[in-house]
Amino acid sequence: MTREEYEAKRQARYDRLIAAAERAQSEGTAKVKHGWDMFGAIPMGQPILIGHHSEKRDRNYRNRADGSLRKGYALQEQAAEYRSRAQATENNDAIYSDNPDAGELITVKVAKLEKLLASYKAVNAAYKKFIKDPASLDQADLADSTKKLIREWKPEYSWDKGPIASFTITNLSANIRRYKERAQIVEKKQALEDTEKIIGDIKIEFCPADNRIRIHYPGRVSAEVFKSLRSAGFRVAKSFGDYVFSAYYNNSARWFVEQIKEEVTA
Repeated sequence: MTREEYEAKRQARYDRLIAAAERAQSEGTAKVKHGWDMFGAIPMGQPILIGHHSEKRDRNYRNRADGSLRKGYALQEQAAEYRSRAQATENNDAIYSDNPDAGELITVKVAKLEKLLASYKAVNAAYKKFIKDPASLDQADLADSTKKLIREWKPEYSWDKGPIASFTITNLSANIRRYKERAQIVEKKQALEDTEKIIGDIKIEFCPADNRIRIHYPGRVSAEVFKSLRSAGFRVAKSFGDYVFSAYYNNSARWFVEQIKEEVTA
């Protein structure tokens, strides 16, 4: 996947969410208006006449009006959620494996985290020197605000060794290792060629560079198969055709594909 294709995919998702938000908002507004119009047709203060022949019809009418309002407000909330997801898509700076620049972006992120880790260690090292020789802090290559922090910081517990908590340094080191491992995985995935298999009437596409596995069924799947697909992480992918399901290129999706093979060839 090229940078242009990736950006087009991201833009398409944003456009779909905005379109869904507009549909839900429009339908919700119409439902709310319809509900209030129905209630407006009832004379003000008119109660339900218990025992009267109109009681059942009146209750059903009011229930329909209330249902229309509830549905309308629910749709408006859904529209707000779609808009929020669209905004998150536009502003999201998370690094996804199908991003063609993922390896480079992870490398940049690792460099920033390593710089931050080095600064944390420098603060704690300066604090240790400060305890032994307070004058050493004046020559330390640290910002004035950091020097002030070191001078004023007091340990709360005996295991506190510096202003930067040890667990903060440990967690940051673990994150750096995790990102480095992920960079290697992404590099391997993006170096793999796309392949496909035909199992009976089912076509399976393996797209490691896009971080996706797609299954093309010949027709509508059963409720049981659909449930299994969802459990394995597959979702409907209408943009690739009818009866197409897509999942991230991971062990769960690959295992599911192997089960298809076993079922067909059994």
